[in-house]
Amino acid sequence: MPTAVPRRLRDCSRDRCEPRTICQIREEQDSLSPEPCCAVSKKYLELVLDQCRNDLQDIDGTISLFRDALALHPQRHPDHSLSLYNLTEALTWRHQKKHTAADIREAAQLYHELLPLCPEGTYLRSLAAGANGVDYVIRGCNDLPTDASDEGIHLRRIVLELCPPGHQLRPRALDELAQAVGARFDQHGSIDDLDTSIQLGREAVSLCPEGRSDCDYHVNNLAVSLVLRFDHQGKLNDLDEAISLHEETLRLRPVEHKYHDCSLDNLGLALIARFNKRGDIDDITRAISLYREALTLCPPGHPRRDTMLNNLASALKTRYDKLDASENLNEAKDLYRESLSTRENVDVEGAITICQESLAALSSLHPHRYFNHMRLQQAYMSRHRILHDLADLSVAIQNFRLASRHPIQGFPECIQEAIDRVHQAEFYHHEAVDSELELVHKLVPATANRTTISGDAATRAGALEGLQGSTWVHLACHGKQDPAQPYNSHFIMRDEHLTLLDIMDKDIPHAEFAFLSACHTAVGDEKTPDEVIHLAAGL
Repeated sequence: MPTAVPRRLRDCSRDRCEPRTICQIREEQDSLSPEPCCAVSKKYLELVLDQCRNDLQDIDGTISLFRDALALHPQRHPDHSLSLYNLTEALTWRHQKKHTAADIREAAQLYHELLPLCPEGTYLRSLAAGANGVDYVIRGCNDLPTDASDEGIHLRRIVLELCPPGHQLRPRALDELAQAVGARFDQHGSIDDLDTSIQLGREAVSLCPEGRSDCDYHVNNLAVSLVLRFDHQGKLNDLDEAISLHEETLRLRPVEHKYHDCSLDNLGLALIARFNKRGDIDDITRAISLYREALTLCPPGHPRRDTMLNNLASALKTRYDKLDASENLNEAKDLYRESLSTRENVDVEGAITICQESLAALSSLHPHRYFNHMRLQQAYMSRHRILHDLADLSVAIQNFRLASRHPIQGFPECIQEAIDRVHQAEFYHHEAVDSELELVHKLVPATANRTTISGDAATRAGALEGLQGSTWVHLACHGKQDPAQPYNSHFIMRDEHLTLLDIMDKDIPHAEFAFLSACHTAVGDEKTPDEVIHLAAGL
């Protein structure tokens, strides 16, 4: 239980104990040393707080009286430091009972004023520096939620000043300040805040001795901040350092650690980011291995299983896109399906609303606007795939363009994003083609002779050969209209383009019906409104 040291005390116990008068206290001072006032008053306040133990209203009244006493003992008054200490200890005691954040914040402010008034070696300093004194307040403040406001960051700086070099709680205080400043970067986008957060994180990590229980958290937080700066500035040295730190975090979190799977996931994400920059196959291979291990630690029903399924699928899809590893594509499809099946009541509308609100809260030059525009684009694309509303597709394109114009992040990132979108579109197109072919097979009579040309066989020559011997044709592929040279309008095959001129030059004697399930198959030219311009009319 905390102790307190009143120099003068009014009747705050509501007749539960008999208060001593100022004269009685001063008479006892003469017979005690050193600092007899502190010793006697300490014992007396313990008695008062003991009387208040079972009635929180009593401690509320006591705190009110201590505030009055402090107001009567301003700076340079001989009792100022004692009044600070009494109020601090009473607030600390109430915090132990009520866990009120305001009490622990005020206690930190008071200790910040008190400690410089208590030189090392004095009795009051020994009381204030005890486990139930300033250390309790520091721990209480460290447990408060991250607050990115100016007041919240000011409090974190005060707590850090209460932890001088060598103090056991200094690494945690540094890390909490780093997280608060980093959160302010998330809100306002000043890169200086992110740099400061990383600098504080480095100091926190440097003060962690081997075997310290919370060292893994400091190392992980620094790695996450470095990856965030890489996302905004593209400096590979930040990413390399983040990967080394994530590897260290993984070492500090063995398999039985509750966040071992998260560390596997974080390292995998960083490796994939580096693979996308450098193209080192070892990075993507290792990332997939880490994701597989993380997935084994998240069995069905685990709250993070959906994330692990999605991330492993995404990594496999990335390797398929870059290396054309077809076996990865099928596994990625299966994992995506399982991931979707684990999500209950996926709320696309809610995702769109959250993205819009987030954009509204950010300034026009905030670096996060790029990411929010891209997330909003993805949300509208998801709704478009569900509802097939062209308005959603239009808004998705608009958000992509807004992201690409962002002066801090957009243009180079959107070039890569556009390339990724092409690969993603091909991925979903393959999925759609498979479903479309299954439907066609069901609708066509079983007695009809049919030939399917897909995959590697879907070449220009193969398509022309199939057209020549068929009566009906169903084309499910990409198409491209060429307004300037209509004969060069074409369907995209595996190897070469199948142009309109190729088809017109070919003798197709049995042709009766063509079903074109491809983009641009009915797009004309606004300057030349002639039906023959587009692919369907050309056929």
